[in-house]
Parts: sequence; C-alpha cells; structure tokens
Amino acid sequence: NGPRAAAEAVMRSLLHNPGVLWWAPDQGHNIQNYLHGFFDKERIELAVAQQAEREERVEEASVTATILGQELSLRVDLVLTQTAAKVTFTLNIGSLGEVINATISG
Repeated sequence: NGPRAAAEAVMRSLLHNPGVLWWAPDQGHNIQNYLHGFFDKERIELAVAQQAEREERVEEASVTATILGQELSLRVDLVLTQTAAKVTFTLNIGSLGEVINATISG
C-alpha cells in the first residue's frame, strides 16, 4: 500500500550510498557509515530526516537514533504528503553493517 511503499523507499535509501540505485542516483545515505565513528546522535537524526524528506511521498520525518551496545537503532516517523496516514519504521544495524531487524507499522 502507499504508506508501506513510502516507508520501504526511505528505508532502502538509508542502506546504500548515493549512486547505487540506477533509477534514483541522487538518493542514498548509508547509515552503516556511522557505526565505527564517533556517535553524534543529533547529526545522524538530522541526516536521516533530511534523506527521508527527499522522498516525494514524505512531508515530514522525525528520527530517533540510539546506540545499543554495538548496534545502531533508528526509529523514523513519517508524515506522508498524499494521505493523512502516518507510518513508522525501525532499523537495527549490527556492528558489521548487517540489518538485524527492520519493521514497518502504521
């Protein structure tokens, strides 16, 4: 459906660098790059929100980033442009850059 497709598009854009997707070469912000550097919560939240809002179906994004041991956890709340629906997704990325868990609700 529309909300889930928008959330999946945003999630996909957070898991690779720009230029990887041939149909959207300007999309991408690989959150795995944050895993082994200094964890700046505000910087990550701002970067993820800005990337999410580049998706044409997203009007506004609110992001909460946390470190759980060696994992990066993101909760992203999206307000969509074409419906009154809101959708939330979470991503948990492990120390090796693998997606440990990803869920979408809303």
